[in-house]
Amino acid sequence: MIRDLVYPEDARKVVASLHSGLQYDAAIAVLGQICSKTPVVGDTPVFSTGFKYGGIEADGAVRRDSEGLLSRFSFISSVSRFETHARLLLLQRRVLEELGSSGRKMRPELMWNILRRVNREMRDGPVVVCSQLLIVHPSVEVQARMKWLEGIYKVRNCLAHRLGKVEMIDVKAPAAPLDSVKDSDTLKTVWLRLKATADGQDIVNFPHEVMGPGEMSINFAEYEREWKIGEQIEITALECQFVAMSLSFLGNQVLADFEREMNAIVTSAPPSPQPGVKSVVEKEKRDSTTAKTHVLDNDKSVSESPHSSKNSPEQSPHFADFEFKEGASHGERLPGGHQWWCNASLPSWPDILARGLWHYSPYVYLCERHAIELGLHW
Repeated sequence: MIRDLVYPEDARKVVASLHSGLQYDAAIAVLGQICSKTPVVGDTPVFSTGFKYGGIEADGAVRRDSEGLLSRFSFISSVSRFETHARLLLLQRRVLEELGSSGRKMRPELMWNILRRVNREMRDGPVVVCSQLLIVHPSVEVQARMKWLEGIYKVRNCLAHRLGKVEMIDVKAPAAPLDSVKDSDTLKTVWLRLKATADGQDIVNFPHEVMGPGEMSINFAEYEREWKIGEQIEITALECQFVAMSLSFLGNQVLADFEREMNAIVTSAPPSPQPGVKSVVEKEKRDSTTAKTHVLDNDKSVSESPHSSKNSPEQSPHFADFEFKEGASHGERLPGGHQWWCNASLPSWPDILARGLWHYSPYVYLCERHAIELGLHW
């Protein structure tokens, strides 16, 4: 029997699990620093396993290298954990899209098809998943972290599959053949680190004693890291803390975007007209003045009357709540009694935004539900 999906509680549990797991991964890197200072006792190998492949030299080498070794494990696990988090949220999205607020139960065969689809989609990588599949219209905050996420994902793959030694496959462009790689190509990534200041001075050593008024600030700063083919990627315990924190913050923002889009799906019933709208429309009918909205379809600008609108599931009439003007950074709510009757559910609306065709439609009117779906602000 398939347990019912509870939204948004189940989505928030996924993110809570991500936070807990990232803290665990970050602690692994710290453990490496402690293990590196633990000597091998005596002059014989550690036989805690009963059978031992390797001698005291191997035991000593592991202790000496444990800081970098466990930091590598920590980094790999942190990025993989975020990938798992994205997959679980994507699975919830596909289930909500299928069932919505219909009250229907999920059938096993339908769930199996959804699982197949999610597994196929995850092959595109976390950047495509987070910015196109899990979230169709990502916020500025999520978009700003995609280049960083792509970079640490490449580093994770190199650490996991090639022990951190950069090879041609790590530096080649996406979908490009290996023959296109040149010896001058590098693995270049955006890196994040926490920058702390006290009274305007950077804090370099910890613990730090504040001598002045104690005006503190902490923020993330971007910089680049680059490796040539054949070079070894070294990860420190401190960098693992930064990666875990960054993934944690990104997880929170992804959840916020996810809930914004899912709220529109689970509350898919058209909003009720606001008071006074009906009388305005009737008055316009008496004045023979038809309220119109510009709709772009197949690169053509047309004006459409509400009386010629077909009430199909994809073209049902709505009352517009917001006015979006060309070049404006956000929309404005229409005042009470001035809502326009318009077809705001046409599938061509996303094309207007994505293809930058506002000049065909200098005034766009949308109902609240579709404004939320498109990630617009007001």
